[in-house]
Amino acid sequence: MNNPENSSDPQNEIILSICLIGRNDDYGKDFKRRLQQSMNFLAYSAEKAGVLNQIEVLLTDWNSDTPLAEAVTFSPAAAAMVKFIEVPPSVAKKHNYGNTPFHTTKGVNVGLRRASGKYVGMMPGDILISEFTLERLIKLLTGKLNASFDPSVTLLGIPRKFIPHYGEEKKFFKDSSDIERILVLNDFYLRADIWPKGLMGGYGFLIMSRELCFNVKGFDENLGGWGPSDVELALRLSCSNPLVNLSGFGIVCYDFEPDRKMVSEKNARLNDSRPVASIENNIDWGLGSETFKITPARAGAAPSAAEDNLILTDRILDRNFRYKLLLESRKIPCSDMSFISPEAIIMANIAYQLYPQKALHIGQDDVSQGLAVSLFSPLSELFFVDTAENNLLTFGRTGSALFYSKHVGNVCYFPFSIEKVIAANFGLIDAANTEFDLISMKLSSIEKELCQTINQLSGFTSARCVWIFNYLGREQQLAELTDYMKKAFPEKKIIHSTTYKLIILADFNRDAAKDEEHATARAWQPFAGNVFSKLFCNLELRKENLLKLLPVLFRQKLLAWPKTIRMMITKY
Repeated sequence: MNNPENSSDPQNEIILSICLIGRNDDYGKDFKRRLQQSMNFLAYSAEKAGVLNQIEVLLTDWNSDTPLAEAVTFSPAAAAMVKFIEVPPSVAKKHNYGNTPFHTTKGVNVGLRRASGKYVGMMPGDILISEFTLERLIKLLTGKLNASFDPSVTLLGIPRKFIPHYGEEKKFFKDSSDIERILVLNDFYLRADIWPKGLMGGYGFLIMSRELCFNVKGFDENLGGWGPSDVELALRLSCSNPLVNLSGFGIVCYDFEPDRKMVSEKNARLNDSRPVASIENNIDWGLGSETFKITPARAGAAPSAAEDNLILTDRILDRNFRYKLLLESRKIPCSDMSFISPEAIIMANIAYQLYPQKALHIGQDDVSQGLAVSLFSPLSELFFVDTAENNLLTFGRTGSALFYSKHVGNVCYFPFSIEKVIAANFGLIDAANTEFDLISMKLSSIEKELCQTINQLSGFTSARCVWIFNYLGREQQLAELTDYMKKAFPEKKIIHSTTYKLIILADFNRDAAKDEEHATARAWQPFAGNVFSKLFCNLELRKENLLKLLPVLFRQKLLAWPKTIRMMITKY
């Protein structure tokens, strides 16, 4: 790592020191993997932006029995950038906050005090920062980006956007280029962490000059638990060094939305409420009198994620799956979707286990199918092919449902025949890497030879792909289709649902056909709709016309209303 005092090359001068804290206890379930992912992506982004030699990362390893440096490895570029400051248990136990094995602000201050960059910053250990953000940030800090304020005397806040906690990002973020593609292309759809205006909380990354940090003696060390140390620092500086939100410069970062377990862990470590800026740290802030071992990070390969096997029926009967489906479906207004189809329940179940990278829906006017995948796998790429006369309406309703479900992944609509879409390689530049993990197909929408179309589609599928065929309207070809599937996909098992007119083709761990009908019916029952939901949806669809009728109706006798309503609705 380059030291600014020993370097005459401005390109190798440390501009930004990023300070993290952690402990070798896998806090939040998956800390070490996400730390590795974050640092590898940071180095990847910095290398592409040409600022790798201008950034250092100092991670304060607080109170670990086995040092984090021995438990985590990084890419070569990241390993050259990261150093661990080891605060051993013998020292940490004198400073731990309350009954916890940790002290948040002292851990951060340990890094801030030992940083060598012109600017220092603090962020969680799993934050993701893109090339574009790093490039513009370093330009701002070095005076190469015009700004109406002086960064050296300002507290800089980089806002964060959330990746859904239930998205299982590790199944989608295979490497740094995957992370970049997914985050940058879908940035608009990610939910921003927006605090009430003026309270200055909710930022993913806080930055200030090293000189300013030493003047204020870092973060308040009386706040050793969770929150609101960032708010306290911003308010303490508000008179002399105000905070500037950098989102207007296109500078944002990405964080992981906390799940209920994480929130409960944080709540257990909440700081006691007290007036802000009431006590200043002493001259020993950041344990300045202590000398700690500083260990360079090690380079090593990232562990490969094992793919899950699919056990469809067992999971449909799973109470956790049904409860989560009930919980997540509350996001969708009844006016947009009055019921969820059995086919969608099966697709939700598959998404619950498979987390498909890409899902294809052909000729399906059932909007609930795309929604079902989105509720369980918000990072999936969804493709919709439909040539029906009302396909624009279907696409619009699908888009509305995906908006409410907060879908993050890319969504493509094709108002063409599937044969034309296949010939065009699904409109994708990187067609060689187009592999669908889930395909749902309404066979009546296939215009040409059915088996030939399925054969062409198989060239765009992964080995684990699940096929769902709705054969309503093509019953006469059922025997032909089943024979073809047995020959074309001998390694997959076939489930035939006569009740719902479905054929499911997948890699099952056991013969699930016996329980499939009962399991699907049981999972579907809460979503089957009722007379009130259907009446409500009918009224919702005709709301505009009914509002136009009010001036007419109020001028007529009450007994004449039914006849007038029927006449006006059919006319308009």
